[in-house]
Amino acid sequence: MSGDDKTAGLKKGLIYVFIANALTLVLSLLTGFVLPKVLSVPTYARIKDFSLYTSYIGVLHLGYLDGLYLTYGGKKLTDISHREMSICRTNIFLLQTLMTVGFAVAGILMKEPLVFIFSLCLIPENVATLYKNLYQATGEFGRYSSILNLKSVMTLISYVVLLFIVKTDNYIPYVLVYLFLMLIMWIGLEREIRGRFGFKLQFKASFQNLKENISSGMVLMLGNFSSTLMTSLDRWFVKALLLTEDFAYYSFAVSMESLINTFVIPVTTTLYNFLCQVTDVVRIKKIKTICLIFSLYMVSSAFPVKFILEHFLTKYQASTTVMFILFSTQILYMIIKGVYINVYKARKQQGMYLKQLMIVIALGAVFNTLFYLWMGNNEGIALGTLCSVICWYLICMKSVPELNASFAENLLMALGIVVFLFCGFFLNSIVGFAVYIIVITLLCLVLDRAAFVETIRMGKDMVLSKLKKQK
Repeated sequence: MSGDDKTAGLKKGLIYVFIANALTLVLSLLTGFVLPKVLSVPTYARIKDFSLYTSYIGVLHLGYLDGLYLTYGGKKLTDISHREMSICRTNIFLLQTLMTVGFAVAGILMKEPLVFIFSLCLIPENVATLYKNLYQATGEFGRYSSILNLKSVMTLISYVVLLFIVKTDNYIPYVLVYLFLMLIMWIGLEREIRGRFGFKLQFKASFQNLKENISSGMVLMLGNFSSTLMTSLDRWFVKALLLTEDFAYYSFAVSMESLINTFVIPVTTTLYNFLCQVTDVVRIKKIKTICLIFSLYMVSSAFPVKFILEHFLTKYQASTTVMFILFSTQILYMIIKGVYINVYKARKQQGMYLKQLMIVIALGAVFNTLFYLWMGNNEGIALGTLCSVICWYLICMKSVPELNASFAENLLMALGIVVFLFCGFFLNSIVGFAVYIIVITLLCLVLDRAAFVETIRMGKDMVLSKLKKQK
């Protein structure tokens, strides 16, 4: 495949996933604002407890799914034989059954319903993740997009029923929605895969396949686990050191930050397949610069959220400062997750990835502790998180020096973060948004005009391509 064809494939993949994530964003905004508006703070905090627990489900396949992700990266879905698919499906099902029994017993002994419900989510979520990973690794972005759309729509419908028809403030039904949706996704993907491959349900376990993929994926899984721990470390600090209300406010800011994944996921999912095929450093650096410029505009979505907090959701207005600090980390995360981590995966450098994360987690714990001791509030822990992410970016630069940005590009990133925080802290939502967009545009034109023009052109091409396809 030529370089132009690969770039075209990248753009096509981005279009598919952006459309899916745009719908996800709209629906997530509705659920993200409606839940804290209607529910009591303690109930919302318990729901966020469960959300924090489920973020670790991906650890419990022990690296098996990550091994498959690495094995099939850059290949086509049709390259996977019926026998291989049956073995993969059976292995993950049996492995998660063992995990389910263990956590179910723990939940009963602890008398903690959230742990018991968590155990029931393991099989449907990780079997569904098997299929989603295969779609991502093999570039089947259209199917991946439909999965995101289905989950988003059903989440909204379920919450609307509970909030406005059942009218319950009990956290259990809202948590059960997650389990219900994972079961529906699992069943739907099972039917779709069987139809695609044309085989009946077959149990074909292979210990050798399980061992090989756990062995190859263990380091990446530990890296992903460390990444999850890194991105959730601040919430554990808040949960352990501050009040339930503080955890609810901080969790709200995190949930708003997670909406930005609507823009990050298209980059991280499509770039892995792209980087498995493209090794030209110049082209990768070009994509990296485009990611930076895109991320600087992406974080401006914090200002509409601030407007809603100012006028409609005032009981969570204490989350504003934390939200802007966390949003600023996404400028760095776009580069780290979109480019560097995908480069590590494509180059099979999982060991380096894990080593970095262990260092960053330790730094995160130190920064969070120091800032908590200094400030004693949510804002301090959020600032500690920002400092640890900055350190992660610097470590990535040192590890992959051939992708190092120019002085002008790094200056653009630093000034962008400073301007963003200033506008978020000291200006109201409307004025802050306008000032930020104007200043960032001027900075892009002055410091990296060529990359700015290329980013605009690429975005325009993606939109026009989609419009032509619709016609």
